[in-house]
Amino acid sequence: MISYEPLKKTLKAKNLTKYYLIKHGISKGTIDRMNKNGYISLYTVEKICAILDCDMTGVVSISIKMSKLNYSLF
Repeated sequence: MISYEPLKKTLKAKNLTKYYLIKHGISKGTIDRMNKNGYISLYTVEKICAILDCDMTGVVSISIKMSKLNYSLF
């Protein structure tokens, strides 16, 4: 499961809003997808990291429930 909760925490810690991201080139559609924990590209995550001067863990977290996987990873 993808979560953008770390982004909310990073923005709060830096006293910024999502509007700041929009002003710096992140589309409103991307913001909307993140609000719904939807897909955004790694390129976009990289752009957000550059804008906020943080690493990927400041933007997104990913958790996988192994019991839900129907195939072997190896």
